[in-house]
Amino acid sequence: MIPSSNITLDGIYKMTFETITLGFSKNTPNPNCPVGKKINENLANLYHDINEKISVQLNNISLEDFSNQF
Repeated sequence: MIPSSNITLDGIYKMTFETITLGFSKNTPNPNCPVGKKINENLANLYHDINEKISVQLNNISLEDFSNQF
């Protein structure tokens, strides 16, 4: 059994959710549209940045530390 002090919230998050996508859904936008031609790339970059930031924050919190707040 792994002690709760060695389990990070990031580990739990990654076991529960692959990534946060905020409803992101790859589609086939019009390549002639100024927004459509870059939307999937820009959303992918945004979600990558969001997930990196969440991972860094959750990696610094152990399950023990979080549960001690209750």
